[in-house]
Amino acid sequence: MGAWHEFGEDLILECEYRACIKLGVTNLLDPAKTIAGAYQRVCVDLRAMTEVGLYSYHVPPRRRLWIWASDLEQACKDLPLVR
Repeated sequence: MGAWHEFGEDLILECEYRACIKLGVTNLLDPAKTIAGAYQRVCVDLRAMTEVGLYSYHVPPRRRLWIWASDLEQACKDLPLVR
């Protein structure tokens, strides 16, 4: 059961929703700064513990692990991540 059962694999999670809100404003004064602020977490595919990056996270939502980019080096020491 749960959210995926009710809404399917296209469910937008809170972090994705917040990124859409940040990027969806009409007048972006500094697009590069806005994008940097919207994408601060690296996605890991839990099926193979593979880092897929800041932007390429076409991984089923229930198979995602989000790691702050600033914590990625420590996460690589603590987890068996493939980069």
